[in-house]
Parts: sequence; structure tokens; C-alpha cells
Amino acid sequence: MNPDDSGALTRIFFVRHGVTDKTGTVLYGRTKGISLNEEGRNQAELMGQYFEPIKIDAVFSSPLERALETAEIITHDRGLDINVNEGLSDTDVGSWTNMKMAECNELEQWKNVQATPSQFKFPQGESFVDVFDRMSEAVRFITTNYIGKNIVVTSHRDPIIILLASYLGVHMDSFQRIPCKPASLTEVAFINGIGTVESVNVLPAKRMA
Repeated sequence: MNPDDSGALTRIFFVRHGVTDKTGTVLYGRTKGISLNEEGRNQAELMGQYFEPIKIDAVFSSPLERALETAEIITHDRGLDINVNEGLSDTDVGSWTNMKMAECNELEQWKNVQATPSQFKFPQGESFVDVFDRMSEAVRFITTNYIGKNIVVTSHRDPIIILLASYLGVHMDSFQRIPCKPASLTEVAFINGIGTVESVNVLPAKRMA
């Protein structure tokens, strides 16, 4: 019998990293050295409080600082190692890396990013299909090796919602309609490797006031 055919429920809590000084203004992709700002750290701390009554068995993170820092803050008192997985990284936007969003909006190709992302590949970077494939592989590894566990995964907006679109039965071209705020929680339950979306874009009550 396949190890993931046990019928046990595995929960993955996808958490987008908290805000940085460049969130929403720069297409920073896989740029290293970008840390959470004070607001982002506060967002991660509130999410950590949200998780207090929940048993967490393992933590996985993108290798980028903003995601790692979010994972560290959320689970700092759990005694858990953070498993870094390259497949959870942000989109490789190639030659567009660190372009200002205002400049992106002026590019003719940006219309393709918004309208038909399933057919788009960033110059010298990866396609959204590439992002989906590596995220799927990372999740498959987790659900196969942590059956019946609760797992926190810290990653990035587009990789998370590209994956969610698949679980929700939504075409990839519509993935950007799925909300995913900084330091928000999206829960997916897996049984026999099949994911069911339990919640999307959840924020702690203090951030909804």
C-alpha cells in the first residue's frame, strides 16, 4: 500500500510571509536580504498567537529571509526545526527582478501576466506553470512524509494561490482572484494525497478590527 493511502488527515497551514518595506511596490522575486519590517514582525507574532491552541508537528519554509523570519516568529517557542525547501520559494521573475510595480504596469507583457498567466514565462525566469509544478512537488513530499500531522508552511503570495487554484478547481488564469494577504493563513486538508481547502486568507481577529 502506498504510504499516503492510509486515510489519515494531514493538515497544511500555508502562511504568506509578513510585509517588508518593499511589499506591493517592487517585484523583488527571489532577491535575498529582504527582511520583515516592524509591521511584518507584528503580523507574524499575531499569527503565532493564533496558532497557540493548535498542535504543530513540523514547519517548512521558503529559503528567502522574509518567509524564514515569519516561520521563526510563529514557532519560536515550539522547539521545532524549520525545514527549508527550495520548492516553496517565490517566483523567479528573471530580468524583471526588483522592477518597480509602477514600471511593470507600463509593460505590454504585464497584461499577459494578469490575463493569461498560464501562458506566461518571465524573461530569463520561470513560468507560472513552473511555480505550480515545484510547489506541488514540495507539498507532495510533505503529505507523503508527514501523514496525519499538522504542518506550517511559510511561502509567498503567488506560489500559494497558484496551488490553491488547483485545489479549488479554478483555472490558473484566474488564480490572482484568490485573496492572500501578508501573514494570512490558508488551510488545506489532505486525505490520500487529495487536498480540500478548509479556509482561505484567514487573519487573526486583531488585524480585522
